[in-house]
Amino acid sequence: MKFPVHKPYIIAKYHNDPIYYGRHRGIDVCRYKNGKYISFPIFAPEAGKVIEKTWHNEGGNILLIDHGDGLQSWMAHFEKIYIRKGSLVNKGETLGEAGNTTSKEWLAKYGIKYMDIHLHWHCYLNGVVVDPLKYVNSLTPIQMLIQKHVDKTSKFYKDLVNGNVALGFDKDKVKPYIIRDSKKKYYKNFLELLSSEAALWVSGDDADKIPNK
Repeated sequence: MKFPVHKPYIIAKYHNDPIYYGRHRGIDVCRYKNGKYISFPIFAPEAGKVIEKTWHNEGGNILLIDHGDGLQSWMAHFEKIYIRKGSLVNKGETLGEAGNTTSKEWLAKYGIKYMDIHLHWHCYLNGVVVDPLKYVNSLTPIQMLIQKHVDKTSKFYKDLVNGNVALGFDKDKVKPYIIRDSKKKYYKNFLELLSSEAALWVSGDDADKIPNK
């Protein structure tokens, strides 16, 4: 994954300590200019599909992006959002502008008069909240599998490393798909996808080590 903000300043990190200012399930990122918080563009950390674009009582204007392989990004407090629910986005594509959107009820609950402009970002891995910093500049489990089995000189491998393609499974976790140029293509199984999209390092019996889902 790629960090979704250029020249970021992290003002709050992920922690699970209820004593230290409560649990913070994600990171908060801002930008400064002349000592003031300013708005900034927010980019897709990884290719994927926008499955939620909505209002959230605490997060304000939020996006939820499914990157495939059980990994999702939840991003909050947008001032402007440039994409629609259902959109397929590429890694590094501009999603919107950071803001300080939240509800008056949430501010009142915690005795806060004003929220500074920032991005809140956390990830889900198979439905469990995780620290997004663990996945920045790293490969997902499927990507690591491909790194092991795919010819590293192939266009497919280079596209994968550069974030030009994304991989995942359908909602039933059966049929794998690949997203390239904002188009999603499904295959019967994972081996068929690799055989079609890339030159494999392995053949014969070794190919059986690549899961069919």
